[in-house]
Amino acid sequence: MDHERMLVQNPEKSEDFFKHLTECLASDKIDPEVFWNFDEKGFQMGKGGGANELVKSRVRMKTLGKRMQQGNREWVTLIEAVSALGKVLPAFYIYAGKAHYAGWHNKSGIDSRTVFSFTDNGWTQDYIGLK
Repeated sequence: MDHERMLVQNPEKSEDFFKHLTECLASDKIDPEVFWNFDEKGFQMGKGGGANELVKSRVRMKTLGKRMQQGNREWVTLIEAVSALGKVLPAFYIYAGKAHYAGWHNKSGIDSRTVFSFTDNGWTQDYIGLK
């Protein structure tokens, strides 16, 4: 969870929200099986969680303490969907590019149901979300 979201988290409001939601679902006879949450998260390739990461190099640097960053700054988007009953759709990754080759992931140990797609910038678009 993002730091900003954690700061505004209010347990009483969350509890009230879910109580009201439960009442609405029951009164409108909405089956939890059709109730899904869809979310996406974008991240940069080659950038980990820490702001200052070291990149190992065989090149000796004259200035000690100098930090390097990886050159790849393309975006990848991950989409997830979970139902109210706990069902999960396969992960859906969107790379920046003009094409995607299935062979890139053949021996990676990734769940075979995982979906890979692409857009010009690696961000989701309406037609990708519907896919």
